[in-house]
Amino acid sequence: MNKALKLHKGHIRVGKPLPWDVYDSADQLLLSRGFVIDKESQLEALLDRGMYVDAADLEAAVEKPHPVANDPFWIWDDLTAKLGYHLAHPYSDNGFARRTGELAHAVQALVQKSSDATIAIIMTTMDHRRYPIVHGLQVAALCELVAARLGWEKERRRDLVCAALTMNIGMLELQQQLTNHRGPLTPEQHHEVREHPLRGTQILRDAGVESGSWLTTVENHHETAKGTGYPRGIRELNEEALLLRTLDVYCAKISPRMHRKPMTGTQAERMIFTDAEMACDNPFIPTLIKEIGVYPPGTFVRLLNGEIAIVHKRSGSIKTPQVLSLINAKGEPLIEPIRRDTSRDGYTVSNDVPREVILISINPARFWQERSGIAEMRHWG
Repeated sequence: MNKALKLHKGHIRVGKPLPWDVYDSADQLLLSRGFVIDKESQLEALLDRGMYVDAADLEAAVEKPHPVANDPFWIWDDLTAKLGYHLAHPYSDNGFARRTGELAHAVQALVQKSSDATIAIIMTTMDHRRYPIVHGLQVAALCELVAARLGWEKERRRDLVCAALTMNIGMLELQQQLTNHRGPLTPEQHHEVREHPLRGTQILRDAGVESGSWLTTVENHHETAKGTGYPRGIRELNEEALLLRTLDVYCAKISPRMHRKPMTGTQAERMIFTDAEMACDNPFIPTLIKEIGVYPPGTFVRLLNGEIAIVHKRSGSIKTPQVLSLINAKGEPLIEPIRRDTSRDGYTVSNDVPREVILISINPARFWQERSGIAEMRHWG
């Protein structure tokens, strides 16, 4: 191989043929192009052993569109793999700004076509092993949703999404380390965290980014209206930086760490709404709640009749989403999900339910694929 790149989970889909030859750490052929990995456990074992691919082969696969155009979960995984490769190679000869713009366009298209599914993916993703990449993608998708609700024009939103995708390019390795970190930061880690907006902005400039809005938003996305942020402690922020910071904090709260459980979407909304520093001169928190709801798609909830359901779609009210009941009032899994309209008496939402107490195994992709079996499920209750 000319240049070997290590594969991660986002590059490979179980049950799908490999698009390239895969090698081990000794540069020996491990799996041939077209081989199908059948089980998650098999994939995990291979990844632990180390799977490598020729960089040229991987880049060619990144360029090639995939026929599974109606599966938002596949699109999300595909974007995760592409973004991970892209951020690791900011100085390639392929036009970093142009490629980031293409990824941002893909994020915008996914959000506008499959908004409920995208929110559900954000709420149900528990992959702490790729946290820096997944987190950036989560924030970018919510930026597009909220900014579109605000009526921002598409190019302005595109720069904002680009900023979200690249906001932590100055500390990707450290960000992954901190996902598993306990206790206070070392002085060196603390310095790197505080300086990463400036370092990231310089990397983007060196990589050919010229958009002033994009660069300023990355540089200021940890600043606050009270002047207590970093790296410069300024008070005057562009709207994009304030929105990016808001959604950055929100997505961090709903994401898992090795040392803590994730908040539910409802808990995270309550936290940022009641936090004095977050809420200070911040018009975007109410907009976020209006857009995704008090119980966002992908959230587990308990209904008044005792059933536990997963929120499937938003409705005209932020408190009465459409849900799919998965567990009956006796705690027994249902053979098939039952649609419930939570605006109806008897089916209102009592409270959200933390993910860790849901003991049944579910496949979220089943509920939000464009042509899934949802249409054939039992009638609305």
